[in-house]
Amino acid sequence: MEEEKQIILEYVKRLFNEDDRADITDTTDLISEGYIDSFNMVVMQVMIEKTFKIKLKNITTEDFRTVDNMTKLIKR
Repeated sequence: MEEEKQIILEYVKRLFNEDDRADITDTTDLISEGYIDSFNMVVMQVMIEKTFKIKLKNITTEDFRTVDNMTKLIKR
């Protein structure tokens, strides 16, 4: 699970925080910090599905709140 978390974290850092990548951690609230909106949730969903060769079902906003939450999606 750590490898999956690292892949997602690096993707999020590249996509959302080009200026100061050190600020985003696996527990950063990406929604309240303004990184994730409805469009970016779709971007992240597609990235997770393609990278890990899974189909996400019954996802909610909370699933994209943190990198930890997104990592848990892989195991559901």
